[in-house]
Amino acid sequence: MVTLRCALVLPLAASACFSGPLLPRLPAKELASIERPLGSPQAVHLQCVQSGTEFELRCQQAVAEVAKLLALSSWFTTLEASPEDASLVITIYAPLRRPYWSKPAHNPGFLLLSPVVPFWWSEPFGYRMSARLTASDAAVDINTTREGTSVMWGGAFLLNLSPNRSFLPHPERELHQILAQLLPLVGGPR
Repeated sequence: MVTLRCALVLPLAASACFSGPLLPRLPAKELASIERPLGSPQAVHLQCVQSGTEFELRCQQAVAEVAKLLALSSWFTTLEASPEDASLVITIYAPLRRPYWSKPAHNPGFLLLSPVVPFWWSEPFGYRMSARLTASDAAVDINTTREGTSVMWGGAFLLNLSPNRSFLPHPERELHQILAQLLPLVGGPR
């Protein structure tokens, strides 16, 4: 009985091995500049624009994802300011995401084969936004979008030894890239 349980559980556990791409780490000098607090933290209004493209996230979900990322930073006093009270308006262009039902991980046949046969697919990651200071109308574009290869395989843990791959997403890397692109707009002389 124990052997039968192991025979059923081990392939499913091994198939849980996944490897996804990460953004590269920022150089130490850039990282130090974005880790310093701003002289005057910003009140932010987040808004979203839908293009009507198939498989793009709904605006509500895109805003929630970006708000969750930006909440990790001390640069902002609030992410829910009204457009009139905001010192910074960030417009998120709804990102494209591959639908869950089209990925190999959601196919039972692939799931059973994945402990020994690697399956990979390409999918979009990241966000495209624009940020505008309300006081001066100065603006900057922020783009962390990239195409990445995800791998589902029993040996995917070996790929995760690379510094730019992981089983889980690393939101701090996405945040660092966003802040580095936002710094020229809100940082002032530093």
